[in-house]
Amino acid sequence: SAGVHANQGTLTYFWGQCVLILWALWSRRSRRFGLKHWAGALAVVVALGFLGQFGINQAERMVQNFNAQWLARFFRPKTDAAQSVTFIGQIGELKLSPRIVIRLEPKQVGMAPNYLREASYRNYHPQRQTWYAGGSRTNFDDVAHAPQDDTVWLLQAGITNPLAVSIAAYLDGRSQDTGDPEGLLPLPTGSSRLEKLPVYSLKMNKTGAVLASGPGLVIFDAYYGPGATFDSPPDTSTNQFDLLVPTNEIPALESVIAEMKIAGADDVEKRVAIESFFFSKFTYRTWQRRDKRAIDATPLTRFLLNSRSGHCEYFATATVLLLRQLGIPARYAVGYSVHETSGSGYVVRERDAHAWCLAWNREKKIWEDFDTTPASWMAIEGRHASLWEWMSDAKSWVGFQIAKLRWRQTQLRQYVLWTLTPVLAVLLYYIIFQRRTKSRVAKKNASAEVVVVWPGHDSAFYRLEKKLAERGLPRSP
Repeated sequence: SAGVHANQGTLTYFWGQCVLILWALWSRRSRRFGLKHWAGALAVVVALGFLGQFGINQAERMVQNFNAQWLARFFRPKTDAAQSVTFIGQIGELKLSPRIVIRLEPKQVGMAPNYLREASYRNYHPQRQTWYAGGSRTNFDDVAHAPQDDTVWLLQAGITNPLAVSIAAYLDGRSQDTGDPEGLLPLPTGSSRLEKLPVYSLKMNKTGAVLASGPGLVIFDAYYGPGATFDSPPDTSTNQFDLLVPTNEIPALESVIAEMKIAGADDVEKRVAIESFFFSKFTYRTWQRRDKRAIDATPLTRFLLNSRSGHCEYFATATVLLLRQLGIPARYAVGYSVHETSGSGYVVRERDAHAWCLAWNREKKIWEDFDTTPASWMAIEGRHASLWEWMSDAKSWVGFQIAKLRWRQTQLRQYVLWTLTPVLAVLLYYIIFQRRTKSRVAKKNASAEVVVVWPGHDSAFYRLEKKLAERGLPRSP
């Protein structure tokens, strides 16, 4: 099994090598064991060798077949504003970690946003199962901050939103220019202003991604509401990315459209029909098996026509392409779903990562969230929760407090008070109880005969001295 490369010939070399090893070891075998034991041990070694050389070759082929999609999921990199590599077409279980990545505290009790979007994309490549934003990774414009306060950033000028939420998120990436922590901010739809955000720089692109460079942990207030977003309107250029549909996906899309029977419907009726179609005829499933019915078809075609079950990336991609095929501009959005309460706020876990659709409303001239993934996906993902998740949450909370202190996102006075609390409790106990005890002991000693107590008075040698004295051997002066 020392040779990693596949054996292009026959197995003659392997079996010939086994014969030579048998010949060489025969005269050196141990005489303490019988021939059966020696032959059995040799057979085990030969079998392991055969499985080893076969297994290493298979492992090499498996690693070579693992593409960038699998590696991207395994290492969980930061969200890339330029592209989103999906898990569409991959066989196996899509399972994410229960690690808490975002914490929210709504300013109005119970008024938390449904989604926190990190980025959106326009161009789908079916061979790579990857969405592209249509611009480079450096295609960002600086966000202006308020003149009187450099921690207030204006995403949409002249808009005052009534809703606000405090968001705590980590910047897991690194800036190639400065080396500072960097990452995309998870923001509610319709965000217009960010406050208490002490970052070095803030940039955004035309598809709704906001890139921050600053401390490793940022805690800020996001003001948002229904209505306009800072995303660019649908592309009306020659490319028309927001209406672009890959040609090899068109037959499956037309088949589904014919099944929905929505000829002559307006945009609202089309969206209602698509939502009803997915909710009634599709199921959410994280496990994907190999489909042998349509080997030559694309993964999305098999999803629409055969399996009709998948995770959110299938639903979001299919919805975007269906809307486009019906003439409605649409984009693919990624971020997180907000649904788990924690105290007076909310926590967002890695398994809450979600993909959905942005649909263009022609009447209002705005982008709207349009999610066709069955609502059961939250409960299904929740089944991955472990009985020991509370320990992970406690560790996460401690790490969060340390990160707040490290990145100066909290006042040191709070931690000083927390540290002094047990000290003050001990002092209070000493003052109230110990002084009272000492007072009682002092009164008792005052009424009793004074007894001199010297160090070592309880030594057993004094008892020996007493016994010896009783036997006529007193201690010398």
